[in-house]
Amino acid sequence: MAIDAVIKKGVNTIFKVLKSLVHSATFTAVSDDGFGTITTVPYSIDIIIDSFSERDVQFLSFSEYIQPQDVKGMIKGEQIPIFPSSKDYIEVAGTGIFSGKFSVIACTTDPAAAVYTVLLRRV
Repeated sequence: MAIDAVIKKGVNTIFKVLKSLVHSATFTAVSDDGFGTITTVPYSIDIIIDSFSERDVQFLSFSEYIQPQDVKGMIKGEQIPIFPSSKDYIEVAGTGIFSGKFSVIACTTDPAAAVYTVLLRRV
């Protein structure tokens, strides 16, 4: 089994084990053709949302963008076919503390693109 497959299998296991922390959401990819035509493509995703820890602030590549009210989201790479960009947004279903609409501010991933870690800011 290739290392990419092992990493992706591990991510799927993590999402199963942490199922009480997984939220149903819609990731909307937004693209602009440069001529004023904006296209949106929605994807149904599962996302784990959490606040940032001090370790995150020290080690994440986008730590300089983190503001106190921001949260991080983890999305399985197999659920979206593109790398999230700052034009995209996520709408989390439900009524909990992490429900609502969030803008993607920044994103990082692992070498296998098994999971995207996104910096989210409430809209």
